[in-house]
Amino acid sequence: DYASFGVVCIQVGVTFAEIIIPANLQITEPEPTQTLVAPPGNGVDPVTLGSMGDGTIHLVKAQDVIFVDESTIRLVNFNYDGQAPATFFYLFETKDNIDTGLLIPDETGSTNQLREYVDKTIELKIPISKKRALSEYAYFGVACVVADTVFEDIQIPSNLNLATSSVSPPPPPPGSNQLTDGLNNCETLEEGVINVYWKVNDDDTVTFAVESIADENQWTSFGASNDQVRAVMVGCDAMVMSYSQGNVIIDDYYFDSQAQCTVLGQFHSGVCPDNLFEGGLDSFTDKEGRFEDSVLTGRFTRPLAASDSLDVAIDPNADFIFVFGQGPAQPDNGRPLQHTVTPPTTFTIRLNRSPVNSCLPLDKNNAPQNQPWDEQIILSPNDEIRTFDVVIGPAAAPKGYPGITGSIFGWGICYYINDLIIPQITLFRGTEYTFLINGGNDSSINSQYHPFYITADPVGGFVQKTDQEQVEEMQNSHVVGLDTNGNPLYGGDFCDLTSPLSSDELPDSYEEYSPSLSSDCVGGGTPAILKWTPDDNTPDLVYYQCWAHQYLGWKINVVDAGTVFGPGDISEFTLEEDIECGITVRWIPMAEGDTTVTMLIEAETDGWIALGFTDGSYTMSGSDAIIGWIDGGESVLAYDLQSRSSSDVVETDDIELTFVSATRLNGVLTVIFTRSVDGGNNPIEDNIATLIGALHDDENSITQHSCRSDQAYTVNLISGDVDSVAGDNLEDVHGGLMISGWGYILVWGAMSARYIKPLVKGALWFYFHLFFQCLGFCLVTAGFGIGLSMVELHFNTWHGPLGVAIMALAYVHYFIAIIRPHAPEEGEDPNTIRKIFEIVHPVTGLILLIMAAVNIFRGIYEADWPNWVNIFYGVTLGVMVVLSIILEAVRFSKSD
Repeated sequence: DYASFGVVCIQVGVTFAEIIIPANLQITEPEPTQTLVAPPGNGVDPVTLGSMGDGTIHLVKAQDVIFVDESTIRLVNFNYDGQAPATFFYLFETKDNIDTGLLIPDETGSTNQLREYVDKTIELKIPISKKRALSEYAYFGVACVVADTVFEDIQIPSNLNLATSSVSPPPPPPGSNQLTDGLNNCETLEEGVINVYWKVNDDDTVTFAVESIADENQWTSFGASNDQVRAVMVGCDAMVMSYSQGNVIIDDYYFDSQAQCTVLGQFHSGVCPDNLFEGGLDSFTDKEGRFEDSVLTGRFTRPLAASDSLDVAIDPNADFIFVFGQGPAQPDNGRPLQHTVTPPTTFTIRLNRSPVNSCLPLDKNNAPQNQPWDEQIILSPNDEIRTFDVVIGPAAAPKGYPGITGSIFGWGICYYINDLIIPQITLFRGTEYTFLINGGNDSSINSQYHPFYITADPVGGFVQKTDQEQVEEMQNSHVVGLDTNGNPLYGGDFCDLTSPLSSDELPDSYEEYSPSLSSDCVGGGTPAILKWTPDDNTPDLVYYQCWAHQYLGWKINVVDAGTVFGPGDISEFTLEEDIECGITVRWIPMAEGDTTVTMLIEAETDGWIALGFTDGSYTMSGSDAIIGWIDGGESVLAYDLQSRSSSDVVETDDIELTFVSATRLNGVLTVIFTRSVDGGNNPIEDNIATLIGALHDDENSITQHSCRSDQAYTVNLISGDVDSVAGDNLEDVHGGLMISGWGYILVWGAMSARYIKPLVKGALWFYFHLFFQCLGFCLVTAGFGIGLSMVELHFNTWHGPLGVAIMALAYVHYFIAIIRPHAPEEGEDPNTIRKIFEIVHPVTGLILLIMAAVNIFRGIYEADWPNWVNIFYGVTLGVMVVLSIILEAVRFSKSD
């Protein structure tokens, strides 16, 4: 097919020497008996093992198998029909397990599956990196990996003595491989992850080799941007390579949109090979690929000019914008599902330049990692959750969809339900549920077309299946949401969530990520409405899926009505106790030596419920508390209640919770947990626990409770025996005395001295003042003594220290009043000390009353008294203040 052979200097365009090839040249294969000249070795001749196979299995046979040296095999007149999947040359130690064999590249160095051979004489090279010699194996043959079958083989003599390789090239530098040979330019696309090598050829083509750190079923792409202002993936002309089912797949791709390759009617849409689009061609030649030790390499040659309407012509003399990407691939065909690596806004390469290799070594530590978020849960037996809002949002790889599902598949989007990323949902049989779906109903826009349906198939993408697979799914997967022909019924207007955060910027939890999401709808955002009642025929596990694309949804668990979400059945919780506030605690009886206990607490509340494990006292402060609530999903956590201060309610890992569940049915919140008996401030010892309950009607106010047990309960977790630890109500007595004394009586005493004295003659005002002050003084002194007896309760916040300061100042105040100079007789002037007293005494009294009012409000808060106490005291205090202002005005007017 060629006209001449010669030696040419490309740089100056000169042919040094050539020989003309005759047009009528006839070339024949070597005769079967001809011995080809072996390369020079160490003096040991090549070894001919004889023929291999008879052509009965996929026509596999070779006239002669010759071991030339320790790294070279020559096959004479080799035949194979090329029809079997994933078929390769192999060396084996044993034929029983292909996986332990060594895959040998073909004569071109490619590890693609073998093509058809007809009487071809070829030479195979053991990869240099494998280091083992031919003489260390027992068999050579042709094997199909998928069928785990050796088609034909030949035994290798155990005493084989071969020449060492005549040429032993040095090992390639880190991050490189033989597919990059001859390509003298290199640029790093993604540091430590993707490099591209190239060479512009004389025939107006360019040869690229792209190498990347990748995993099986992961794709890497590189190509020309159709937009030469900025790098744009949509519309680009790119090479996409992947390693799937034992093969490296390299194809010429067109990125129609940011969507999976999907069949819509008679046409393909999304990220697909060129030849699947109308008028598209595979413009690549000389494709070779290799996947070895987490490095995926693809080499190909393409024209600089456009070969079809989908290609992008490349100007090799311009700073041309290229694009690249990487992400998970479909396991069956290697096509992209989503991207986790994307190019910068502008990335340019001038192909025609002086050769420069500026690539950085690949770093295998950059192999794909999954750091998943916690799975989002919706237990829809809750009364509040019978309706589900369904929209599209970012997959947030690797922590979102891939991490939660444990799958590398999927693409850049997934379903969000009730503002949660692919939540796992639990439904009751016999209950009707409503799905408000905004997945899109315009099939002409692939990236905005995600009709919703329910199926037992974990993959979804109904339209991407074969006709037979669709029939089987309709018959066997309890499909909901499709008509009898398999067409979607529920799309709705398209609504999607977006986030500015890249994969590198994802926070550690979805709760931290969700505030970054913003919503946008096409049209009016009108949803399609799917009403569904799971019944006895519904499997226990189904999936919500997208009709047009695979891997967008997740699990729906279907359970019988009345199911309790905990370990075992409700009947196993045989021991129980009511601990006030409408709270019931139940538990599964422990046995001697048990290291965990499973408990259930329930009460009617819209907020949270807590069970405290105390040190034997009746107070929540200092206890370990298990608190559960429902806010879109269940939450059951352990807390260390270090004090009554909100800042000291601290989540703790000291108590191991091995199972948790929270459900709400008919307004009753049920929390189930299994906890370790050790850990925390108050471990369970000798199977005895002292319990106290609390709840609140607002799950967002975890530092307050609207009700708390007035006493603690010491329970034997084996026998169920219960003893109450009665609260002595000293806290209530203390509060009552302080409010009565400081809040009212002492105020009245101060007002009598200030406002009654000008209105009456004689000492009547003084007796009122003395009576109120003495009575109030006795009450607050008694209250102070009780407060001092409750050191744990009163001195872990500022309420206690402030109370001590007030009482200390009060005692000084009273002592000065007792030793005060008496008032002068009528007509006499007061002495200096009396004048000072008449100024200081009322001022310090006013300061004491203000400080006491502040501390009363704090004390009401810390005692968790009902809110009406706060209101009552605040209103009456306000009345006294207003009355004082009025009387002060009257007094001032009379003095004028």
